[in-house]
Amino acid sequence: MNATRSVGKMYCALTQMLQSNCPPLEITTESLEEPWYKRVLQLTKTEHALVQGEANWLEVSSSDRWVGGIRLTRGQPVWIWDDLRNQTILQ
Repeated sequence: MNATRSVGKMYCALTQMLQSNCPPLEITTESLEEPWYKRVLQLTKTEHALVQGEANWLEVSSSDRWVGGIRLTRGQPVWIWDDLRNQTILQ
């Protein structure tokens, strides 16, 4: 994969996170006027809850997305990895 394509995918992922109802990241006020690639991001309370396993991104995210040909839709069952069972489960 070339660098331009990777940057585009990263930008798309960050944009979806920043525009979510409960964004896990936010742009610092000081860097709002900077070009997007120079903006400084900081973690929110949502991100801390996600990292600690207290929240599920598929439940707090406001957008559907496609991963490997599978549409992940908020409020619908999805396949996820279960660390305790060491296998995928439908949740």
